[in-house]
Amino acid sequence: MKIRDVLPEDAERIQEIYSPYVSNTVISFEITVPGKSEMKKRIQKLLANDFPYIVAENERGTVVGYAYADKFGEREAYRYSFTISIYLDMEVQSKGIGQKLYDELENRMKKMGVVQVISVITGKNEKSLKFHKKNGFAKIGHFPNAGYKMGEWHDIIWMNKTISSIEKIENRKKIK
Repeated sequence: MKIRDVLPEDAERIQEIYSPYVSNTVISFEITVPGKSEMKKRIQKLLANDFPYIVAENERGTVVGYAYADKFGEREAYRYSFTISIYLDMEVQSKGIGQKLYDELENRMKKMGVVQVISVITGKNEKSLKFHKKNGFAKIGHFPNAGYKMGEWHDIIWMNKTISSIEKIENRKKIK
């Protein structure tokens, strides 16, 4: 398995991986599956800001998962706090690929000077909650009935991890 930077032409495969999460689960709170052109726009937006967006390829060169980091909020004071997302092809879950993607994503965020990593997780997504806890995240918020999808209300959980020192922030490279 190989981890590499995303390419805009990966948008179609990324959309294929993401689609079942939107259509068949409450893991994503999107209701309508974004089209390939929308996925390409999302990729290009993150790449334009030099934010990490990576994919995992199997031995045949097929993308089987992806991960990215984005600013937690638009206001400049949030510039050292990022959110993360990791999605895997349903066929390759629980094989360590998500861990490899996360490790690479965290390393890249550290190099950027990111301090806080925040993950927003659907309350019923036990696998993700365990994954984040295993990786040093702590629960910092629980929002009951925050989203309505598939005929039910769903909680969201915020989890947080500090990955860099909060000291000497003035000496850090400016994050866009």
